[in-house]
Amino acid sequence: MRRNERWEEFLAAGRQSLANGSYAEAESVLATAVLLAKQAHACLDPSIAQIHCCLGSLFRERGEYADAERSYRNALLILVIIDKGDGIDSAIVIKQLSELCRILGNPIEAIRLRHRADKIVESTRSRLEQNLLMDMHGIAQ
Repeated sequence: MRRNERWEEFLAAGRQSLANGSYAEAESVLATAVLLAKQAHACLDPSIAQIHCCLGSLFRERGEYADAERSYRNALLILVIIDKGDGIDSAIVIKQLSELCRILGNPIEAIRLRHRADKIVESTRSRLEQNLLMDMHGIAQ
């Protein structure tokens, strides 16, 4: 088994634990996924951003808001570094940050972040529509 498959397995197990409400287990498994990914030199894999986003959700559920914010921002940083800062994955993380700001009583920042996420989604939708039209035009020729 390749090393990177191990951290991906831990990511899947952590997601499942999170979905089941087993927060302590999820935290342990997701932390192990991060360590294994670092060992596999996969720190800039988009899936690592997903690990941090899952950790952010876990911390938010437990009311550990500073840790949640740190995890969401780590996820976003990874996506920006690998040049996916304007993609759907980033929009998802930004919406999570927006929700956290709302919970923390910072509605102005929550709205700003939500607007940013919505702009990314709209931009992505426009690019997909343009690509589809180009593909359809190419087929018709």
